[in-house]
Amino acid sequence: MRINAGGADTEVMFSRYYNSSDYTTTFWNSQFDLPYKFQVLPASTFAEFDGRTRVGSRTLLPIVIKNDQRRAGDRKYADRLDKVCGR
Repeated sequence: MRINAGGADTEVMFSRYYNSSDYTTTFWNSQFDLPYKFQVLPASTFAEFDGRTRVGSRTLLPIVIKNDQRRAGDRKYADRLDKVCGR
């Protein structure tokens, strides 16, 4: 599953811009199916991966806030977009 994160899908967002050995793209995608609304996760080191090296390494505290209405709205929007684009 690839969710658009405001301009970058999850693969790009978490493998390039928020690269972390603790919080991979697979980890973030799995969070959609867990039944919590809010969670503060343990701090980890994140960096941008430019294709060869990790740059700008920093420690961040991931905070997850879920909005169930957004997921439903995204599906409806995607269905309408597919219809308009003839997909």
